[in-house]
Amino acid sequence: MAVTGEQLVQINLAIAGQQRYRAENEVLRQEVHVADSISRHWQQVTTLQDSIIVATREKVAAAEQLNKDFGDLLTQQKKKNLRTTIGVGVGGILLGVIAGLLLVK
Repeated sequence: MAVTGEQLVQINLAIAGQQRYRAENEVLRQEVHVADSISRHWQQVTTLQDSIIVATREKVAAAEQLNKDFGDLLTQQKKKNLRTTIGVGVGGILLGVIAGLLLVK
């Protein structure tokens, strides 16, 4: 069985096509590898951003609680100071009245 010249040309073209496809396949594989690496990087960045957001929310919640606690303490201190001021004022008036009564007699 002999191979004709036309068949040899077709075989040669098929082999050349296969080599071209292999080269293109290698380029595409490298591009996919790069895209996969970039995708993994952005997933890591997103995970890091999520953890930063969670940590920031926790800090904000702690700061709000601290602010609320200080506000409550300030309110209590104001009430205590008001009672003391009223007590001192009433006591001073009573002492003035008593002193006035003693001096009048």
